[in-house]
Amino acid sequence: MIITPVERVNLSADYYYIKKRNVISVADPTIAIADYFAGAPLPAGYTITPDIPDPAFPNLLPRPLVIGAPYVNANSLSTDGLDVDLRLNLDVRRTPALT
Repeated sequence: MIITPVERVNLSADYYYIKKRNVISVADPTIAIADYFAGAPLPAGYTITPDIPDPAFPNLLPRPLVIGAPYVNANSLSTDGLDVDLRLNLDVRRTPALT
């Protein structure tokens, strides 16, 4: 959809929905995050690289910086969203300086 409320202004909005079948995807990392904070061993294939400890709380568990998860075969992967574009076309010309 494109709307032109005035001559030099264009507004467009596009809705998209994309679905792919039989894709290779990254496994859900929430299981590994829960085990990390619970002090339990990580599931097979997961890795967590911790951030540096917080100087204000050095005894607390550092937050996860990088979470590695294995790849899995997924039935499908879908995404949708809205893409909005606003354009303003101005005629910018150099005017003589006021003296």
